[in-house]
Amino acid sequence: MPEIGLQHLGFVQLPSHLKTGGFDHAAVHEKSGTLYVAHTANDAVDIIDCEEDRYLRSIHGLTGVAGVLVSNDHDLVFTSNRGEKTVGFFPHGNEDKLVKISVGGFPNGLAYDPSKGHLLAANVSKVDDPHLSPINSTLTFPNLHRSSQSVLRTLSESCRATISPPPVRMDSTLT
Repeated sequence: MPEIGLQHLGFVQLPSHLKTGGFDHAAVHEKSGTLYVAHTANDAVDIIDCEEDRYLRSIHGLTGVAGVLVSNDHDLVFTSNRGEKTVGFFPHGNEDKLVKISVGGFPNGLAYDPSKGHLLAANVSKVDDPHLSPINSTLTFPNLHRSSQSVLRTLSESCRATISPPPVRMDSTLT
């Protein structure tokens, strides 16, 4: 079996960190070759043109941004903003239309079903959060509509579910 390796192609200079931390999840808008990177240390998402290998700009005001997800089917960009307990979203290339929705937890990972227009936010709990046990996490399904225009105009209620570890089951066959 042949070895598959990575080849270093170059560097893209990004803004310096404004506080401790670094980078987190990133995603690519395939049609345009645009890379969105969660720059947690700056509470921002950095936008990179992968075709030209250059930094374009940052989207600021995303406190504790932990991740970015792109729906290439709907040309939407989603952010998980752990520091403010929101998810943000906007049409690719139109970050000035950024909308934020409270998810009631500290969102980290995101998943999007383009066939139904459903967004899932996996919220992590913190020990200092009085509303969540440190062993619990929540999932939030913001009620989004299918078209990006509807998503940006209509924000409905959310459904939340708490996920706890399964109870310990003692099995006499285990030694």
